[in-house]
Amino acid sequence: MVVEEAGKSTPPGGATVALWTALAGAPAVVLLSQWVAYSLVPDACARQNSLFVHLVHLAALLLLAAGFLVCRRQWARVGGVEPDERPGPDHNARFLAFAGMIANPFLALVVLAMWLATVLFSPCSA
Repeated sequence: MVVEEAGKSTPPGGATVALWTALAGAPAVVLLSQWVAYSLVPDACARQNSLFVHLVHLAALLLLAAGFLVCRRQWARVGGVEPDERPGPDHNARFLAFAGMIANPFLALVVLAMWLATVLFSPCSA
């Protein structure tokens, strides 16, 4: 067991950064996609073509799928069982990965709901 000196810490590993990015980045992707889609509506109305708005939603879904895959890969790496109450870095990583595997698909459903509104309504309808 490695004992760290007081006041010194080690930077997080790449797996931890990837998990935090996949978990915390998912809501940011959804909010950013909604903001960009709304900002593209006047242009879509002027052109009578909402292709770029559709591409924003597609890019958000792809980013959320990538976040899910990162979490799934890390979850399999640390054992692939449900998180439990035991302390330790593997259990923390298991919890973050499990939370990311739940959050990313849920937020993908949110993006699909926003995309459905783009499909059903004209960008010029007020």
